[in-house]
Amino acid sequence: MRKAGLLEDPGRGKFRITESGRRVLKSRPTRTDRKFLRQLAESTGPAIDGQALPEEDPPETTVTPKEALQDAYETLRNSLAEELLEQVM
Repeated sequence: MRKAGLLEDPGRGKFRITESGRRVLKSRPTRTDRKFLRQLAESTGPAIDGQALPEEDPPETTVTPKEALQDAYETLRNSLAEELLEQVM
């Protein structure tokens, strides 16, 4: 939000809304994701504070943390089983 000009940081760990931020807040956007922030940055210039916003959003995953842990567990277990079989043979 700082790179898009909506917030400023007057000191370490402190943030303050800018006039642009107030205007955006009054317009009540439905989402403030990277795409929205990138559009704001493009309307004010190619970059804010000399830093461009990332080009792509990170891919959204549909895997829950619990499922990710389960997949990792199964991968490790299968790997261990294969190693043990190789050593036994």
